[in-house]
Amino acid sequence: MLLERLSELSWWQRIWVLLKLSGPGYLQSAFTLGSATASACVLAGSKYGYQLLWVHPIAIVMGAIMLSAIAKQTLTTQERPYDVFAQKLHPAMALFWGLGALLASIVWHLPQYALAASVLTDWGELIGISLPPIACGAILLPIATAVAWSYSLGLRGVRVYENLMRLFIMVMLLTVLLVVIQTGIDWRRLIYGFFVPNVPLDREGLTIVLGAMGASVGINMVFLYPYSLLKRQWGKKHLVLAYFDLWTGMVLPFTIVTSLIIIACANTLHAQGIEVKGASDAAKVLGVVLGETFSRVLMGAGFLAMALSTITLQMLTCGFIVCEIFKRPTEGWFYRLAMLTPAIGVIGVIYRQIPFWVGVFTSSIAFLLIPVVYIGVFILHNRPDYMGTDRPQGTKALVWNGAMVLAILFLSGSALFLWWLRLTSQR
Repeated sequence: MLLERLSELSWWQRIWVLLKLSGPGYLQSAFTLGSATASACVLAGSKYGYQLLWVHPIAIVMGAIMLSAIAKQTLTTQERPYDVFAQKLHPAMALFWGLGALLASIVWHLPQYALAASVLTDWGELIGISLPPIACGAILLPIATAVAWSYSLGLRGVRVYENLMRLFIMVMLLTVLLVVIQTGIDWRRLIYGFFVPNVPLDREGLTIVLGAMGASVGINMVFLYPYSLLKRQWGKKHLVLAYFDLWTGMVLPFTIVTSLIIIACANTLHAQGIEVKGASDAAKVLGVVLGETFSRVLMGAGFLAMALSTITLQMLTCGFIVCEIFKRPTEGWFYRLAMLTPAIGVIGVIYRQIPFWVGVFTSSIAFLLIPVVYIGVFILHNRPDYMGTDRPQGTKALVWNGAMVLAILFLSGSALFLWWLRLTSQR
């Protein structure tokens, strides 16, 4: 096996092998690059320029630290995380994690539908058609349901859908890159934005920061990740691959994409003083390389692909969570009906005129749920009756525990502090 021969290979051959075998990290990256992340980036760049470039990288790094710990636990023990939480911690802790992930997925469904409906409405205006909210919902929900159920049935058409969604997103991101190249980068502001954390004290800025952090690593992602490792039949010998996969498949692409969007919006929307309220406003970021009509079509296609991809993943995740809670197999009609748990989020289409604030605000609320789960992961990492001889000791324990404590304190402290600032700013 290639992994067993890694030590015999040159450094570039090792990287090639690890890249070839990677997978779950890219799934996490696709999961987190939904409407909430896109919304937070567009609002951050259009409103505050380069100032909030630091938010997404720090949030995703802190999340990757905890996901690395989860990977070590799962691949070492080969036990299902939900059962571990119930047996080693407390059944209520497991239920909190499951219901929290389920609730977060339902809440996050709202902004996905809001953004998708905003795109459909904007496209309708381009061709002179007025689409009411109910029409947008009637188009989007059946598509999302059909795709989600196709996954459970193993239909080949899903691959066509996936490739089409990826194509839309990639073309949009490549165009954003062209915008950055054409408009240039203010390197002084870039360095300052990345390495000097600046927190706006107004309600709008605080909500953007909270939403960006909450969207970077969601509690439903944390629930899904260890099961994606088990499904691939990875074991203890895959630990190095899992770590590499997380940092190159999730952290690096996420940081590059979010930074590019913020820089492009800063150079265009912020520089022009454009206030973003919907997809048509956000599309103006591409105006320097494309005409207005084509910009709205292309940007809309990218946003629609992000929203639909995330809706589908969240439906699959919800079906999986419900089956895990009720100890039912992830197959058959129970599983498919469980996927419809977040379908109530289709009412988000009525907010199509303010999709960006819907996504950012719901993410800022969900951000409060994550620290409790992370504390559970920290406790399990140090339990000898769970990790056995693989429990980190000595210097390794100091490194692991130090990194996890830093992530927990940063995320929980940030959530509480920023929400406190936000609430007091209303008085």
